[in-house]
Amino acid sequence: MMPPGSFDPEIEIPELSMPSEPFGNRPYTPLARHYGGMPFNVGDRTPENLFEGPIHSGYAPRFPDDMNAIVAKTVTAIPKPSNAELDALFVNETNQYERFLGLRTWETPLLNDRLYGGWTISEAKDKSNWEQWEIYKKNLVHVDTDEWLHCLKKHSWFDLNTNFLNSLDDPIPGLVDASRYEPYPDKTYWSVNNDVIWEYLSIVLEVVNRIYKRMCAEQNEWLDSFLFASREYIGWDPNLRFDDRIPKDHITRFSPRAKEDRATPFELWEKLGDLTEGKIIFTFFDEASSAGKCYGSTHSGIGLINSLIKFPVQFLRPLLEKETSVPERCAGLTSMIATIVHEMAHAMNNCKYDDIIEEEPFYKDEFIKELGFSVEQEVWGGVLSSCPLVQFVRAKYRGFVSHVSRCEWPDPHKHDGIKDYENEGVDQWYKDINNKYNYQVPTFFASVLVCQKFWTTTVNRRGLRALKPPLMFRSKQPILKNHVKVVETDAPETYLDEFADHYTEIRQSWQLSHNNMSSIREDWYDKEWLLWFGMPWVQRTLREDILKFTYFHAERNIYGCRHVLSRMTKRASTHKLLDPEGSPNKASTLWQNIYLLMAASLPLLPDGSYRIEIPPRWQTLWPSHATQAGWWGNLEMNKGKAGIGPINAEGDYIQYKYIHAPNNLRFSLKVRTAILDRLKENLRTTEYKYGGPLSFMRAMLDAILHLEAQMTRMVSQSHWLDFTFRIPPYDPGWVSAHRFNDVYTTVPISLRYRAVTPPNLLGLLPPGNRDFVPATVHGYVDDAANKGPPLSPTYMYPALIADHAFPDNVWVVRPDLIGEDYYVYDITALIKDLGFTDEEFDQIARLGPYGLELVDSADERIEAIRAALGTTIEPIHRAIMLRRPEEVAEFNGQIGNRSWLTWGDAVYDVTEFPFANPAEEFAMTTAAGGPMPPQLIKSSDPQAAELLEARLGDYICGHIKMDPYPRQAQLRYFTLRMLGVHDCPSVGLYTAVHNRVYDTSPWALFHPGGMRILRNCWGGDGTNMFNEYHMIEQLDAWDHWQVGWLVPERTPDSMVFNEVGLHGWIFNIAEIEDDKPAIYDLLRPYIGKVVSNKELEDTRSRSAGPSALAWLYLSRKDLIVAGLTVDEELEEYWIPTGEFFRHTGKNQDGKGIWTTYHGHVYNITDLMLHPSYYSKKIPVNFCGREVTDDAIGQYLEQSQAARWIGRLYDGDPWFEPEPDPSSESEESVEAKHASHKSFKGRLKRKRGM
Repeated sequence: MMPPGSFDPEIEIPELSMPSEPFGNRPYTPLARHYGGMPFNVGDRTPENLFEGPIHSGYAPRFPDDMNAIVAKTVTAIPKPSNAELDALFVNETNQYERFLGLRTWETPLLNDRLYGGWTISEAKDKSNWEQWEIYKKNLVHVDTDEWLHCLKKHSWFDLNTNFLNSLDDPIPGLVDASRYEPYPDKTYWSVNNDVIWEYLSIVLEVVNRIYKRMCAEQNEWLDSFLFASREYIGWDPNLRFDDRIPKDHITRFSPRAKEDRATPFELWEKLGDLTEGKIIFTFFDEASSAGKCYGSTHSGIGLINSLIKFPVQFLRPLLEKETSVPERCAGLTSMIATIVHEMAHAMNNCKYDDIIEEEPFYKDEFIKELGFSVEQEVWGGVLSSCPLVQFVRAKYRGFVSHVSRCEWPDPHKHDGIKDYENEGVDQWYKDINNKYNYQVPTFFASVLVCQKFWTTTVNRRGLRALKPPLMFRSKQPILKNHVKVVETDAPETYLDEFADHYTEIRQSWQLSHNNMSSIREDWYDKEWLLWFGMPWVQRTLREDILKFTYFHAERNIYGCRHVLSRMTKRASTHKLLDPEGSPNKASTLWQNIYLLMAASLPLLPDGSYRIEIPPRWQTLWPSHATQAGWWGNLEMNKGKAGIGPINAEGDYIQYKYIHAPNNLRFSLKVRTAILDRLKENLRTTEYKYGGPLSFMRAMLDAILHLEAQMTRMVSQSHWLDFTFRIPPYDPGWVSAHRFNDVYTTVPISLRYRAVTPPNLLGLLPPGNRDFVPATVHGYVDDAANKGPPLSPTYMYPALIADHAFPDNVWVVRPDLIGEDYYVYDITALIKDLGFTDEEFDQIARLGPYGLELVDSADERIEAIRAALGTTIEPIHRAIMLRRPEEVAEFNGQIGNRSWLTWGDAVYDVTEFPFANPAEEFAMTTAAGGPMPPQLIKSSDPQAAELLEARLGDYICGHIKMDPYPRQAQLRYFTLRMLGVHDCPSVGLYTAVHNRVYDTSPWALFHPGGMRILRNCWGGDGTNMFNEYHMIEQLDAWDHWQVGWLVPERTPDSMVFNEVGLHGWIFNIAEIEDDKPAIYDLLRPYIGKVVSNKELEDTRSRSAGPSALAWLYLSRKDLIVAGLTVDEELEEYWIPTGEFFRHTGKNQDGKGIWTTYHGHVYNITDLMLHPSYYSKKIPVNFCGREVTDDAIGQYLEQSQAARWIGRLYDGDPWFEPEPDPSSESEESVEAKHASHKSFKGRLKRKRGM
């Protein structure tokens, strides 16, 4: 039985829950076990690797993959890897740069090949790591607790009642037995009563005590001034600049005293002991007892003591395992020493001011008031931190330390906040950024620090100077970007001559290995790194967030999804800093777009908010045996009994944090369509103004269109919508859009973009939130843009020409003499005059690529028609043709040629174009035969380019004929209901042929059979129509247009054995039984049933079933055999009248346009935006109202069933509507309310209410 108030360590904390090994059948790699793995596998992102445990930690070297081979140079030159391999290599190295502060994994052994005392790796290869440590630890400092400060002794330590065995792989001997103590002998705790834990901890505390004692012996100016000097109040100093939002009455500073005025060593030690005795306690903490990452922390004014220091068990974990090497143990001990030295400074300040409210002081001219950093400056000359930074293994922080790093001063951007800054100093810091460095410290220094001989010889001679680590390898401090490489310092500083030879050998080994690596990769590495670094995917955190969100979304883990979204919110809000080059941060645009995709796919809470739970953290203190004697007994509180200690700092209650839109993306998160509109606006700006990798643009377009189609059918804010964005394959090609306002669905990918040089940086999106209105396609009668005087005759698309192929409406085409144009003629009247009957119509013309063409015939009437073309019958149009780029180049306006220009996929004939001004005329005429001049289409004002495009509309004469782009990687599954909304440009013109779904949007206007035939196929199954006019072999030419597969719709009661219903689909998992039996066993309980989101939520913490279901959904969509029919009785398909009346489309607020017939609600947004695509026109007076015309109502029921979104009931809006800026008269408001009341009455009568 767990003690009251304690935390069960076997219960995963939701915040840290990761799908590390959900199926238990895949081991971690050695580096993943050692340092910890990426919680999601960013280096190798196949779904199997993602959900069956990381097979690659993100730390293992690649090309070559043998670290020893690099040093010995046993590898010959490696040829350039593939793009996928380059991406994996650079993703891993970027992760390594960040976690190792500028080092790559293959470089870390170069810092660890020798230790103080004569130990080297080569001398101990025949022994295990544990055996090596048993030999080496004889060199460690001798512990004498009698000399310690009172606050460091065992009686000041409290237990953490969580089991350490659940996060250890191979515990060292004696660890378990040493922790069996009353009153709970069946558990292993983090406690100083455990002799093995205390053995390591006492070494650390011994060195900490010696450091503070040495500071006293040398009358250290920092310690003297802290303990004895008076503090100066500087909050109102006119020469300093503090943020106006913080109170300035308690801002103080202490400064060093002259040497002759300082206290004696005895006085300093006595003062330090008196200050801390009985006022500081220590305890352990882990993931269950701290909301932050596992670094040390100090709390003030808690319970009966002045200060509580929480010590992270992440540093102890590796010391308690056999596999940890001797260098790693030395580096880990040094990290623990630096942590306690740091936290002691904060605790001492709490002890000094226990009766008044007092902020921490500044020291001298330091611009951050951070006493922990300040005292580290005195001891180490900088701030020590462990490498690598924290990583996860089985939802626990794993703390194997390869080496330590020393930075000159912490990055103020990463510090707590404005209350700790003096702004003049911060500004100067950023101005002086090029002179700030991290130094990677050889582990020889760490071993020196924990060895007895060093303290009895070197420290006694050199004093605190001996504690300064050598400055040999450095990198720029990663203040504004993480990807900084470690290089050798120009003038290395070792401080101690007696160790110079050791450091020289380390430096020589470093140089040799780097020369070897350069020769192995010399032909390709530097160039490919620069290309890859220009991509937006260099941010490890963004990749990780996408993979996390994808997994949590498939698992329907709303907590995990919102937690990722919360982090994305911070990043989308805070990316405002300039990189050192002065350009905006390149990650911001990408983060914003991904953030919006995530937000649009999630359901909202009933109050319309994005809210996440903050899990409870238990910080109850349990006294060790020694603590009971010192604290428990003296305070006469439950002497000798286990119970709640002096504090219970944080209660076991659920807290909430609300997610708001980022500061630079201010809009309502309550309306999904508004989020989607903002996303489309962002993407238009991104692709037009900044550009990006082609693979990313395609993936983003695909995800947006899928979301928009879903929103047409699923309008309730409680629906989970699909998050289909996947990290695309790496492709160094960079593109930007030709136009700012292209329709997303009608321009082929190969023609939508133009190749550009990858920019070094992407810019921030401009402010504003323009409503997205899909552009219409030129040539349609409802395209009413003001384009100026047209050409004569005007150009028209072949599909529109081919629609005039009936006896009572006949157009034919004929090429001119040189084949430059196809002219269009209306021969309807002439064939009537010549006496052609309807039965003879098929004998007049045959269908060609640009419309009907007269047949060769002996019939004199046909020859009469041919003679009339161009003489008595004038052409009415010219056909818009597909033209090759080399053909366009011939029309350069020279020697009587016409002047053509290309803009994206479109070709314009500007020979007779009415230019706006001489500059425009000069630019276009000189560019004839090539692309549109950049200064006209890439102006700072996108609206200017839109206006130019509108003016050019009737001058379009062709489209560039390009080889088709390969089809998209993700083929989706459709039911007829899902396919039904893809019948207009908003979400694509899709049709199914022989169970394959094709996107006809890019070539619909060139369909030789005309648009009318296609219109009958869009949004449905066009197999019969296809078979009537085509051979099935022609489908092979459509392969690149395929977007998915058509499957039937089935009810849950039709499911058979081995079928599982999940997220609207039916999967047949029969083949998994043999291929992956472990996963099949996890899926077995779900066979024959439909798994609801609620069931996933209820079982997530108790089994690995949801992880297996997530794997099935994301990795094996090929097992889908059918879609599930929509259950119209579900609550999410009931729409309140208050919400219905808001969707009139009048305010263009992105909410959509709805109507209702017989209590059923339909989303008619696309029907109102694109009326020419539908056989029925919906009157405007039915928008947001009840349909009273039975013909319209029956059309909705029969032809637009796919746009059914729910049933009406009398109720309030889902969320409070935003204030309407337009004012309405009282009469109009009363009339509206009366109309609503009357409609509600009819609704109640129809439903029998």
